[in-house]
Amino acid sequence: TLVTPDGMPIDDRVLLYDQAFALLAFATASPILGGSFNLAGEGEQLRQALYKHLKRSNGPGFETGLPHGPPLLSNPHMHLLEAALAWIDVGGGSEWVALANELGE
Repeated sequence: TLVTPDGMPIDDRVLLYDQAFALLAFATASPILGGSFNLAGEGEQLRQALYKHLKRSNGPGFETGLPHGPPLLSNPHMHLLEAALAWIDVGGGSEWVALANELGE
């Protein structure tokens, strides 16, 4: 998402690329911030939202963004795999392993 210097959205489309980096940030910050924030819960909610709103119904992987449509991009999938692996590294559950396996196929 693009924002102005004062934080106002310029482009608020939902993009898989942005969501993957949010998941990676949550996983990376989780061990540092500990219980101060519920980053595991935020990450899980976002993972579920990706499956609900961006999971392709007619093939593997995820849509590039909302609204659905071409192009389908590999780079967001690579970063989503990176985020899933980061969650596995910090003790995420089997749902992160399943996501990583799905993306790696």
